[in-house]
Amino acid sequence: MWQDYGASCNVTTPETPGFTSISFPQCGSTISNSWATIFAAPIADAQGYRFEVVNGASTRYFNSVVPRFNLRNLNGAVPAPNTAYTIRVAILYNNVYQPFGSACTINTAGAITRQAATAISVFDVKAYPNPFATVFTLDVNTSSEEKVELKVYDMLGRQIEARNVNLADAAAQEIGSQYPSGVYNIIVTQGDNVKTLRMIKR
Repeated sequence: MWQDYGASCNVTTPETPGFTSISFPQCGSTISNSWATIFAAPIADAQGYRFEVVNGASTRYFNSVVPRFNLRNLNGAVPAPNTAYTIRVAILYNNVYQPFGSACTINTAGAITRQAATAISVFDVKAYPNPFATVFTLDVNTSSEEKVELKVYDMLGRQIEARNVNLADAAAQEIGSQYPSGVYNIIVTQGDNVKTLRMIKR
């Protein structure tokens, strides 16, 4: 026989997938190439990105379907030397641009070259919570749009799981629900980049 319900509990889902900003290590850096690519941390479910660039009294915007741009995108002119550009990024979600994330300042060098730049490689992975009780998720910060490969090994070196997912889906992966308590090595690979994490399940 069904008994009475217990106390109610409200669970609220976030209104948006979150905020983004210029990726480390570019935030606070100095660029000397007018074509240098500036990356924002990608956000799962984002439909696009709006870059706000403030230089003195001038505020300009650039919209992109990918999380990157360069200062030439603003008006096609060579960026001014010895200049600080303060940049914020907003994501497009449900066809509406969300509030901007935290500001980041990127400086230009005294001499600006005009050659096409080799993009700065950004790759960092975090996993949380750690330790975890049921599942954990990944936070992948990368300048590449290649697929992300995930492999999980137990402490005996046995592979217990492997996944290959699109970058946009990486943050939505819930991992570890079927794992017994213990310590696991997580290897995340994207192209030539590899990151190893150690996770503990209670």
